[in-house]
Amino acid sequence: HFGSSHFGSSHFSFGAGNGLVNMPQGISLAGGWTKGDKVVSLIDFAKQSVVKGDVGTVIGPCARDDLADKADRVRVDFGAGKGLVNILKTQIQGASLAGGWTK
Repeated sequence: HFGSSHFGSSHFSFGAGNGLVNMPQGISLAGGWTKGDKVVSLIDFAKQSVVKGDVGTVIGPCARDDLADKADRVRVDFGAGKGLVNILKTQIQGASLAGGWTK
């Protein structure tokens, strides 16, 4: 069950006792990615043990103000042992979804 609020987000109910989540709508990041998108690394990033093919989740915009190309990056969580990477939009692609679809 879901519905819209007055603040541009949707409310998703996961049933009795399972909670309610508010998700912002329409916030586009570098490369057209949005928070929650599943992506695949196209590069090896030894500093954080990320290798080509690792799957991560876009969690927001680049968090590094010191990077000149900050506007071309997104922050991706590659999970335990790898962590967060501010990666260029050209260094990731959409992960395969059910039925072989990608974003």
